[in-house]
Amino acid sequence: MKTVKCEICDADIQGEDFEAWFKAAFAHWTVEHADIMKQMSQIMKEMSIPHGEQVQEKHQKELREMESEINPLFNHLVQPG
Repeated sequence: MKTVKCEICDADIQGEDFEAWFKAAFAHWTVEHADIMKQMSQIMKEMSIPHGEQVQEKHQKELREMESEINPLFNHLVQPG
């Protein structure tokens, strides 16, 4: 059983293996942190559409900021413990 605390709200997210954990994490994020998921989705969508360089740089900065909030969750998965 793998348990990881959500870095955003400190909820415990559990799963028997990575796949089960990821499904539980995705369900948690889409319900409890829908605003962040929506922002990330919109940024990724807009980045895939040809824009001026200035718009892409703005979105890349926003995406990096969001990733800094979510990356610790994934770091827990690759660290033993």
